[in-house]
Order: sequence, then C-alpha cells, then structure tokens
Amino acid sequence: MGSRKKGGRWRRAYPHNEDIAEVIVEVLSSKPWISPLDFVDEVKKKLEEKGFFTGLVSAKRIWRLYREMVERGRISDVLGVVPGYGYVNPYEVFTGEEGFSEEV
Repeated sequence: MGSRKKGGRWRRAYPHNEDIAEVIVEVLSSKPWISPLDFVDEVKKKLEEKGFFTGLVSAKRIWRLYREMVERGRISDVLGVVPGYGYVNPYEVFTGEEGFSEEV
C-alpha cells in the first residue's frame, strides 16, 4: 500500500492528507486515552507500520488535519485541544470566570 517504484527501486510512499486522517481515526479509536504529547509520535508510528515514509510529515501537519477533522465534524475533540469544540479551560470550570484576573 505504501510503496512505489521510482528510478528502478522501491521507495516508501509519502502519505497524502487522507492517509494521515485515516490513521488519526485509527489511533484515536485504539487509544482514546492517549496524551496530546504522545499523539503525533503514535500517528507517525502507525504510518510507518503501513509502509509510508514519515520523514516529511510534521507535527504541524498532523495537528492541522486533526483540527480540520474536528471542525468538519468527522471526529470529536477527544484530546481537548481545539477551543470551542470540546476544549474546556480548567480555570473557567473552577472559578466561573473567563481568563485570569489581575486582582488577588
């Protein structure tokens, strides 16, 4: 699936955005408790298992695709990192105020 012949030898293919989006769904389905810190590494690892070359897949690209998928309603924000789509500011939960106050 992830290999192409180029210049007489086989090379691992670069993943398209849809390939990365598919892997994002797989990772979130198999590990819903995953930390946002480990998410990018897990997505890259899964892409490599599928035979893709991940040397040029950046964390920024993965997070952009994740945000777009949340905004389009394809997935819910299970990681809690997209403001307005499941993200909850812990300060607002405990105080009922928006943001931090200068007064102590």
